[in-house]
Amino acid sequence: MGASCGTATDAYGYTIEVDAWVEPTSTYGGEWGWKAARVQKISENGVTLEWPGWNPVLYGAKDIKYYGLKRIMVDKKGTKLMVNQSIKGAAGSKGVVTACGDKEAVIAFNNEMRTYKQQESTTTASSSSSPGLADAPALELEPPGAPLQREARGYAF
Repeated sequence: MGASCGTATDAYGYTIEVDAWVEPTSTYGGEWGWKAARVQKISENGVTLEWPGWNPVLYGAKDIKYYGLKRIMVDKKGTKLMVNQSIKGAAGSKGVVTACGDKEAVIAFNNEMRTYKQQESTTTASSSSSPGLADAPALELEPPGAPLQREARGYAF
């Protein structure tokens, strides 16, 4: 399983820990329209995931590989972040995702590039039930069709 000290490994070898987010990448789960799930607990028996609208489900190492569960970055609503998406910060500032990995994303806000870790992208100052840092700015995807910001420190998107 790779579970030790509160961490485990996804189907691709990335480290996952409590409050990380994963998505299915195999045909099983992906074709069923599964969304991202939050890692609720890690134990010797596997990883307990919280899927939207479901009760928590325990996944062992074989299940993780079968469903191709992969760690991802999400916004405060649990929607996967991807490069070139429009983002709204907690203070209403608008930006664009310029880079996105499994543990952090780089967002361009006007003339400033900011790097966010997963807990910073899902936590709001007024939400005590959200994981992560209590004072971190939360990110929210803009609705489809929202205009992209086209310039930030000379970067073209």
